[in-house]
Order: sequence, then structure tokens, then C-alpha cells
Amino acid sequence: MNLGSASMLLLATLLGMLVVGSQATLSEWCSLGNHSLSEACSQRSFCQSTDNWWGDANVCVIPGFLGGYPANYDSYQVCGGYKSIQTKPISDQEGNQYGTMYMFRDYSDKLYITVTLDGSKDGQMFFQVPNSGAPLSSSLFLWDGPTVSPTVQYPAPVNLGRFTCFTYSIDLKHVCDPFTSFYRYSTMGDNYNCVCHDTTKPCPTKDLSDERLLFFLLQVNLTQRTDITKTQSCGQPSGNHKIVGSYFSSGGTFFGAVDTRELIQADSCVTLIISSIPFFTGRASSFTCDVTSRVPSPSISAVQYQLNFFADFSASFFGQAVNEYFWLNSMSSLQVGCGGYATYESSEYESSFHICTSNNQFKDCKFTFPQMASAVLANIEDVRTFMKSASSPDNAQRIAKSNQFTLGCGDSILFDATPCGGPEARVAWDQVSLPYLACNPPPANAPPA
Repeated sequence: MNLGSASMLLLATLLGMLVVGSQATLSEWCSLGNHSLSEACSQRSFCQSTDNWWGDANVCVIPGFLGGYPANYDSYQVCGGYKSIQTKPISDQEGNQYGTMYMFRDYSDKLYITVTLDGSKDGQMFFQVPNSGAPLSSSLFLWDGPTVSPTVQYPAPVNLGRFTCFTYSIDLKHVCDPFTSFYRYSTMGDNYNCVCHDTTKPCPTKDLSDERLLFFLLQVNLTQRTDITKTQSCGQPSGNHKIVGSYFSSGGTFFGAVDTRELIQADSCVTLIISSIPFFTGRASSFTCDVTSRVPSPSISAVQYQLNFFADFSASFFGQAVNEYFWLNSMSSLQVGCGGYATYESSEYESSFHICTSNNQFKDCKFTFPQMASAVLANIEDVRTFMKSASSPDNAQRIAKSNQFTLGCGDSILFDATPCGGPEARVAWDQVSLPYLACNPPPANAPPA
């Protein structure tokens, strides 16, 4: 997955993974960001987290340029390089941030999701196992659709202890089906460690390595510990727990494909960027834009424009970007022609639909702009001229006899200009309406077939 592009998973060849172990101290952790203001740092605590304050590469995998804390995984081993490493805030539903999530993919189709926790002035939040009194420790849902299973798919990847960092590592070629199985951390290796809910039925894994969109839900229950001083070491549980995570935030992807003629990438992408600036300013972390030809009609091309959003703002963008003005402005700027359309897909919500240029063009048209259909026509008279020619039996027979087609018994011809001229702009020729296409009856004395 090009996680700088959030939702694009790219095939790659197998390369070795390089992880460098380091023994971090609390002082190194305190030197990052605003950690120095936390209780653990200001009190110069003797507390030692199980992951050694982000320092144990066996538990906590942090990508970056090696040679300095906290990076312990060479970014050159990340599929797409350093720029494809995606980071997102670990927040509660009120928007309070408790840490950062790193998400990246290596060249062997393994997806890493790392949770790192920041410091706090009021004690310190840990991911604690066991977590007494908490209904949930940690769970990860990962699938090709947004419907979450009622049971845990990937449980916490760590054993007993107090953690400020831990990492999920998932083989994208063999993802447990969340509706029929769950992952068990063991060395048995049966069914790629996916255990069936119903042991009487098979629960095969699924290959998600080629999926363009992945949906995930990460939830972590944090335990607050206070009085983190020299004498109290890691302090005492305060009894406060907080559910945090990233909620369907695999990028908050906006995907648009608009059919139009002879698009130029630079011009088209600049047009879309200008149209969407009011919707992504201050919200998006990155974008990609490309123009591709449409098979089997290479003269028709599509703009694919993808925006990747910070989790906190994805929902607000969704509510704004789907309005009628946005789509009309974008499609008008691109001069979308007869038969053109746009599609929308989002990994933030269960949503996909079309923007159409004629009625009933697709079953899920969110908005329809019939005025777009005349963009490549001088006027409606062009449609009438075309249909007049298509309605001529002589012209239809000339096409049927042409060397390009050489039609005959049982074939048919259809002229369809309904996207431009409405339901009346359609004429069909078959063996009844065009005698040349009729099948002659066999002779009376013909032998039986």
C-alpha cells in the first residue's frame, strides 16, 4: 500500500527486513516533542516501560532513517520509501490526542501498524496487559469492506506488561476473515494462525495485497497511572481508562474518475486541485492525481484524483465534498462531455456513488447534470442529424455489408445516443427491420438437421 496515498496497495518484490534493536532510556523519550513536560519526565522517574520507552524493536517497530532514536526500522525497506510512511493521531472521540500511529508496508506484503503513546502532565497513559476493569485491551479490524465484525479479528500483539509502544504485523496475502476467524499469536502456523469460530467449517484467509482500498478500525484501551516519581517508579493505576484509536481512517480517501476526451495530466490535475481547495485546505496530508486511458476506447481518458486526510478531519470533509456545487464545478472545469461521469469512493464511510450526466446512467446517481451532455456538441441538431442517418435502411445495410463488419443472418445493429439525445435517440436494426440480416428458411426438400 502506498500509505502516503493511504489506500493504494502496490505489488512489490521480496526484500530483506532490517530492524535495529536499541536500548532506549527514559531520557531519550523525554527529549522528544513535549514529553519533557510529562509527569514521568518532570519527576525524573525510575519507571521503565516494557517496551523500553519505544526502544525495543521486537515489540515496537518505528520506521525512519537509522542512526538515531526512535527509528529502528530502515525506511529504505518500506515499500515506496520514507514518503509512503503514513502517520495518524491516536485520539479519543472528543479529539484529545494521546499518541501517534505509524502505518507502512514492506516489500514482502507485510503491513505494520505501530501505536506510540505520548507523555501527559497528569500521570502517564500505558497500554497495560492485563488491564483490570477494562472491557477491551486492543483490537484491530482490517478488511476490504467497512462492515465491522462483532468479534475481535486481531487481538493485542503483546503479552503482559505496561507499554508505551507496540506493533501489529499482518501478512496481507493471508488476512484472517473477520467474520469466520480470528488471529492467534502462536508458532503452530495452521491456516496462517487464523482460528475458525466454527471448527466444523473451513475459514480460509483472504489475499488483500492487491486491494486498492482497505478499511480498518483500531481501538486501544489505555490505563492511566499517576504518582510516577522516583520513589513510586511507574506509579499506581488511577482507575481511569480511555478508549482511543483511529476509526476507519485509512486515509479518508476521495477518488474521482471523470470520462472526458484527450485529457492532459498537468492541466486536468491542476483543475481538480483548484476546484477542491476549499474542501481540503488544512485537512489533507497528501494527494495523488493521474490520467489514464480507458479501454477499449483509448480516445476516452479518466482523471483519478485521491486525497488523503488526517483522521480528525475526514468526517467533516466527507460532509462537504459530496455537495452538488463541488461536483458541478469540477465537471464543468474539466469540460466533461457526452456520456461522461464521475465516481466517489471513501474509506472513511461506507459510501460509493456516481455523478451522472444523463438520467438513469447508473443506478446510484447522487447528482445528475444533463447540461454536461452537450459539452461536446454544437447543438441538439447534431444529435438529430446523427439519428436521421442512423434511421436510414440504406445506411444500416451499407454498414452491415461493409468489410469491417460483414454482418449476416441473425446479427443486429444498434445506434444509441441516449446520453446525448434522450430515450428517443436510439434505433435498432435486426432481421425483421432490415431484411439483409434475415435468415432465409431452408428449402422444402432439405434434409433434417
